[in-house]
Amino acid sequence: MQKSVLIVEDDFFIAGDLQLMLEAEGWLVIGPAASVKAALRLLQEELPAVALLDVNLETNS
Repeated sequence: MQKSVLIVEDDFFIAGDLQLMLEAEGWLVIGPAASVKAALRLLQEELPAVALLDVNLETNS
C-alpha cells in the first residue's frame, strides 16, 4: 500500500516543492490544498496517512 500525505500550503512554490520532494520519496500526494476549505473537500474523498500543514495559513484563502 502506498503511503499518502495531504499538503495544505497556500504558497504555490512551497507547495510545489513539497509535492515534488514527497513524490520522489514514494508518497502519494493529496492536494496540495491552498485553504482549509479546499483541504476539507479533499478529505471527503480520501483520508491520507499523514498531513503536512502550513501553520501560517492565510485565513482569507
